[in-house]
Amino acid sequence: METAKSRVLQDSRKQSRVFVQIECRFESDEKEYDALMLDLSQGGALLASTFLPDEKNIPSQENKITITIEGIDVLKAPLALSGTIRRSNVGMSEFGKMAQFGIEFENSPLELLRLIGAMSKAKPKAPGEPAKNKLEVISFD
Repeated sequence: METAKSRVLQDSRKQSRVFVQIECRFESDEKEYDALMLDLSQGGALLASTFLPDEKNIPSQENKITITIEGIDVLKAPLALSGTIRRSNVGMSEFGKMAQFGIEFENSPLELLRLIGAMSKAKPKAPGEPAKNKLEVISFD
């Protein structure tokens, strides 16, 4: 209980995060990769990607990145979000070696706010269920 309380107190984000599982693509250094968005806020997102040809090709901090989200009911067109990688790490998961990137968005288009609002009201889904690019949020209960 104390860990959760201190985590909340230490979280310096300006906007609240919505935990999601959204398949997306990102472009960095003129290369495009598949990714899974794990959380989303007005200020940024956390992405996970299994594409790791070698560690020196992983997008590094301060790199510019463009994320594209499509195939979600509430979006009228694909949503492109530009930002900067503020943190990254590589680790093992049930899917093998994965990289995670914390992205800070350059701006917050209206479609992003609409998507966050819809996801905040979406029905929770079970952890580990595959992403379907529908408005579903991860349930940690």
